[in-house]
This record gives sequence, C-alpha cells and structure tokens, in this order.
Amino acid sequence: MPNPKRTGPDSSGASGSVLDKSSSLRRVLIASSLGTWLEWFDFGLYGAVSALVFPELFFPVLDPAAGVLASLATFGAGLALRPVGAGVFGRIGDRAGRKRAMVLAIFMMAGTSLGIAVLPGYTAIGIWAPVLLLAFRCLQGFSLGGESTAALLMAMEHAPDRRRAFYGALVSVGAPAGLAFVTLVLVLLRFWAGEEGFLEWAWRVPFGLGFLVAVVGFLVRRYVDETPMFREARRRRPPLRRPMSTMLRLYPRTVVRLTLLWVANVAVSYIVNTYTIQYVTHDLGMPTETGLSLVFWATLLGVVATPLGGLVADRIGRKPVLFIGTCASLAGIVAYFPLLDSRMYSLMILAMAFTLNGQAFAFGALGAVLAEQFPTPLRYSGHAATYAVTNLLGGAATPFAASFLIQTTGTTWSITGVLVAAYGLSLLMIHRTPETRGLDFRA
Repeated sequence: MPNPKRTGPDSSGASGSVLDKSSSLRRVLIASSLGTWLEWFDFGLYGAVSALVFPELFFPVLDPAAGVLASLATFGAGLALRPVGAGVFGRIGDRAGRKRAMVLAIFMMAGTSLGIAVLPGYTAIGIWAPVLLLAFRCLQGFSLGGESTAALLMAMEHAPDRRRAFYGALVSVGAPAGLAFVTLVLVLLRFWAGEEGFLEWAWRVPFGLGFLVAVVGFLVRRYVDETPMFREARRRRPPLRRPMSTMLRLYPRTVVRLTLLWVANVAVSYIVNTYTIQYVTHDLGMPTETGLSLVFWATLLGVVATPLGGLVADRIGRKPVLFIGTCASLAGIVAYFPLLDSRMYSLMILAMAFTLNGQAFAFGALGAVLAEQFPTPLRYSGHAATYAVTNLLGGAATPFAASFLIQTTGTTWSITGVLVAAYGLSLLMIHRTPETRGLDFRA
C-alpha cells in the first residue's frame, strides 16, 4: 500500500520547496557570516598589531611615540578607502547582483591578507615596507567598502519579513566573533612564540589564517543563490546606470542622518577594540596580555548581545533597540577611562563589557535600519555609502586622535568629552529616524 503522506503531488512539491528554501537560506547565512567574520577579524587584527608590532617593524626610524602615531595613521587610511569601495561595489551590487559583489569582495580580501602576511619589514626593504603596508591597507579598506553590505543584504533579502533584523544580526555577529577570535589568537601566539618570536614572525600567522578563511569563504559564496528581491526588481525594470549617484540625488538627507546616527558607536568601538590595547600597555604600563584578554571577554559577550538586539528589534521595533544600546554605551564611556585607570581587572572588564555591549546590542538592529531606508534598486548603494562614510568619520582617525589627545592634553577626559558630544548628536538622529519595523521590503 502506498504511503498516504506521499500520494499528493502538492504535498511533495511543498515539502521539497520548504526544504530547498531552508537549505538555500542556511548556505546564504554561512557564506555571509564568513565574510563578516573575516572583515572584523582583519580589521581587529590590523588594529591590534598596529599598536603592538608595526611601529617597531615598519617605522623603526621614528621615535616610539611618533611610530605609534604613524602606525595608527595607516590603520585609518584603510577606512578612508571604504567610501571609494562602497561606490564601486554599490554599482556592482545594484546592477549585477549582491552575490557577484560579495564574491569579488572576499576575493580581494584574501589577496590583501596574504600580502600583509608575507610583507618584509623596514630593515629588509627600507621605505618600501611602510609604503606597501599602506597600499595593502588601502586595498583592504577598498574591498571592505562592499563586503559588509553584500553579506547583510544577502541574508536580509532572503529572510522572512518578521525576522529580517534577526537574520541581519546573525550576519553582524561576525563582528564581535571576529574581534574575540583575534584577541584569542594573539594571546595564544604570544604565549607560544614568546615576545621575541611574536615580533619576529608569529604576528604573521593570523594574517595567513585570514587568507585561508577568505579562500574558503570565496568557494562557499560561489554556490549561493542571488536574492529573490534583486531578481524580482530586475524583472520589473532594468538596473539603473548610475545607482550611487541616483541614490545620493534622491536620498542625501537620509544618508547624512543615518551616518550621524551611528558615528558615535563606531568611534567607541574603535576606542575599546583598538586604542585600549595601546592605552593599557603604554600608558598604564600593564602587560599586553592584560589588554588582549580584556578585549577578548568584552567582545565575546557581543556574540550574544548582537543577535539579541536583532531579535528584540523584530519584536518591538528598531528605534527602541538603538536608543537602549546607544544610551548604555554613552553611560559606559563616561566611566570608561576612570575604571581602566583603577588597574583593577574586574573594574576594567566591567567598563569594557558595558560600553562595548551596549553598542553591540544596538548593532543587532543597525543592519535592518540602514537597509530598510532604501528601495531594492538602490539598497546596496545606500547601505554601502552610509556604512562606509560612518566608519570613515567615526573610525579612521579615532585611535590616532585618541593617542594625540592624550599626548597633548595629558588627560583622558579630552577623549571622553568628544565622544559624549558625538553621542548627543547620534541620539538626536535616532529620534528623527522613522521606525521601519513592518515595512514592505519589496516596495
């Protein structure tokens, strides 16, 4: 007797369709998350190594303070190229598809990771060492100008309407996960190779690891499906010839508002994840492992806080999550440096965890907030431009400026004052941003 559960073609087709859709969504989430993880792994790695290794390896002719500033300046140069990458990848993503942009971005990231991993120091090739380091950093920033947008849109344009923020947050969780893994790898390498071995060769190992992860991500991304929303938009009308310029002409106020909405959280993220290692090591005179372990535990909590923010954003709205997370980070940054200056590990970890994970909670809603402000034919360009400019304004000069302010004013309150002012502006922009929960994403 035939199995009654398989007698109807509709039942079989529906079951197959559900399974195929679930499998496709799972592949998209894996492929998107790999790239986001690598993006933040590379950025966190470069930030940490630029404070610990690069001044001595690539800028030995400068005095220690100037070497740190020069090294941190190359860190900011990568962020400066992100808007350029956003423009190029925005055109690719809105004309040729999100998948093509995502594959190309991670291919470029693989090349830059390998280049930094094998780059000789100043003693070997002279001035070409910092020049090539800067070139690789700029190429890395260029490719990252499109990476995060491609990954988020691939997930969100595949996601069910009522779980859009959560699926975007599952991709965004690659940020705290990548940063936590960076610190874990660096601590283990310094323990295994020793201080001298780490400076001589072991710092290169994580960049090689980043290259291998990028290769795997490239292979996985080749087999994901283009988003159904992009395919539907292409069926309705041909792609715009200049999507980025069209987006800027139609939505200039939206781009400015969204940029200012997130700029303070970006600055605080780079203060906590990048500058803190230098501050704990050079200013407080504590072991490097202390700074790395602080960043590790703080970012590890973000692996929970980020998807939680996305989940709550789908339940009660995007704006409440942004308000709660941003206010928590504002309170945290006011107490941040006094708690670090206590040199008590428990208070230091409290300062970092509270400050960083308020931002991580809000970060869970950010992907949806940025994407939902733009229609499908311009969504890649709108998201990429906003996110790239935000990182440029909030992150490019932040570690450098923090170090400069400390050296010139002699007090951390100068840093805190600038960040508090930025938070006031961000909260105003959140207030003025419309709520987009329940928005028809296909309209």
